[in-house]
Amino acid sequence: MATIPTTSTRPASLGGDLERVRLEHRARRLMHVVGALRARRESYRAGGTVPLALGTTIRDLDRELGAVRRRLSESSRAKGPR
Repeated sequence: MATIPTTSTRPASLGGDLERVRLEHRARRLMHVVGALRARRESYRAGGTVPLALGTTIRDLDRELGAVRRRLSESSRAKGPR
């Protein structure tokens, strides 16, 4: 007879694990891109004017990174302790 888990957390699922891995990769890629764009912005500042689109892109990607990090945090809280 199979036993039913008595904890209130859901058992890990393959789909949940894959989603977490995908989000972790996305967060790392976004951090690298934002870092490179910030370095580019600094080089523009040294030479004069920073293109408006560059600042807008950095801000948008920062928001996306924040959303990805929130989803990762929410999924780890929903999963519970391992």
